[in-house]
Amino acid sequence: MTRSSKSRRGRRKKSGKTDQALRRDGAVYWSVLLIGVFVVALAFLLSEGAFVPHVAIGFVALLAVLINAFALRAFLGGRLMGWQQSLARVTLRPVGYGRKGGKPLTAAHGQPEVRNALIVSIVISLLVIAAGTILLLFPGLVGIE
Repeated sequence: MTRSSKSRRGRRKKSGKTDQALRRDGAVYWSVLLIGVFVVALAFLLSEGAFVPHVAIGFVALLAVLINAFALRAFLGGRLMGWQQSLARVTLRPVGYGRKGGKPLTAAHGQPEVRNALIVSIVISLLVIAAGTILLLFPGLVGIE
């Protein structure tokens, strides 16, 4: 065996399939919180505080859309990356999916309890966004001036 054949063998590509690294849900939640604080702080610096509540409500709305969209994708049987699974678990954990000793997230496809949890999550998200918007538009209702 010559030197060139050894080096050729060493350069062979390994199989492209590797296990996805485990990602802790808490790390994803902290990352989302850190991004939210950064966005609100940036809005504060750029608008001198005038639009901070608007940006905060917008960020909460975007986060609610992402959480519900990933839960819907899990319900429809789509494939989710690690951070997307972490956000989908916010909706699906109360019905037993994606937690220790519970059912895996991939088993949520087409299950009626997942559909019900998704509907409840969407309704709660809409109520939270509506409450924030009402507080923003009518601050006199609750004594905020």
